[in-house]
Amino acid sequence: MVKLDLLSLSKNLNSFEKGCFDFLGESANSLRSQIKDVIPNKYNQLELLFFVDYVVVDVFSNILLDADTRLKIRNEFLYSHLFHVVTFELMLKSNSPEIELNRYSKAGGERMNEYKNLYSISELFQPDFDIENSLDDFFLIIEAFLYYSFQEPMTSKSLTMELYSIISNHIDQQFSKQSELLLNELSESLKSSNSSNVPAKSGCFVATYLYGGVETTQVNILRDFRDSVLIKSIIGRLIVKIYYKVGPMAVRLIKKMPIIKIIIRSILDRLILFLSKR
Repeated sequence: MVKLDLLSLSKNLNSFEKGCFDFLGESANSLRSQIKDVIPNKYNQLELLFFVDYVVVDVFSNILLDADTRLKIRNEFLYSHLFHVVTFELMLKSNSPEIELNRYSKAGGERMNEYKNLYSISELFQPDFDIENSLDDFFLIIEAFLYYSFQEPMTSKSLTMELYSIISNHIDQQFSKQSELLLNELSESLKSSNSSNVPAKSGCFVATYLYGGVETTQVNILRDFRDSVLIKSIIGRLIVKIYYKVGPMAVRLIKKMPIIKIIIRSILDRLILFLSKR
């Protein structure tokens, strides 16, 4: 559970983490605005906040950073976003605002866990995830959000489909933009020949997708090869930069064409076997 510290709003983040933090805020506000435009009035504003934050942070959980960094940015975003919305938009009036905000934070965490149990958006980006067969579960979290927001079942199929379209488009756009955010950070780091400037645990888009995680043995071997060999030469740094540029597009292509996935996996398996014997 996120513990609110009203004095530390985003000040504990470095410049790259602050960029991610700002991006999450912009992403959440954009999605919240789009949903507000199509749902009926008199909805529960906190429920909308909890739902939007769930979508945004679950997509962000797929950014190729180490778990500690992701969690740090996620927590900073969640309590800061809650603080801003409750204090400045809902105009919280209380003699004990920190207690009230912690109560909202607890309620938000519980609601987000409910959504996660119903449908894990982050699994959309995992290998072999069957998107078509998961649509019913996707609709289920939308219907749950509507129920929590209005305290009664919403039976409008057209509204459910409209929200599905908005949310699915947002997921694609956020994933692309956060990949670009990481790419820009890596590109800046690669301008220097000092390999220590590269984020130590930044992942590899294609390898992470194929092997199922940023901390798998295979991805670690490829990351070590990048840091110990490729990044130490001009040509190597150029290869890495190109790889991070085309990586997100390559993952989308692999998802659509399983034969390419088999071919690339076979090539990487051989490269990893070779590197592991060095």
